[in-house]
Amino acid sequence: MSGKQVAQESDAKVNRGEAYQKEEHASVQRSIEALRKAIEKAEAENRELRVRWGNDRSMDEASKITGEHIERLHRYNDIKDAAQAIFGKLAELEGRMVRDVYRDFGVDLKD
Repeated sequence: MSGKQVAQESDAKVNRGEAYQKEEHASVQRSIEALRKAIEKAEAENRELRVRWGNDRSMDEASKITGEHIERLHRYNDIKDAAQAIFGKLAELEGRMVRDVYRDFGVDLKD
């Protein structure tokens, strides 16, 4: 192979490399643009939800509300446990089934 042929082949490889880099760059640019659009869409949805749910609620306020709700659930469960114990003791004292005591008081066994 002559020096001229080696140079031409080398130039062709460089051109192919540059073309590949340009295509890769274009591909990356398309990916970046798609990501930007996805971010814009997510931000628009976020704004819409804030308007719908009330933008004035902060994360601290949401945490406070959640904490209060959990506290209420604990109190409910404590009261329910106490009621079940009382129903159980009443059934034992009367020599009856607990389900019958529940029925007498209008309480569903699932409650």
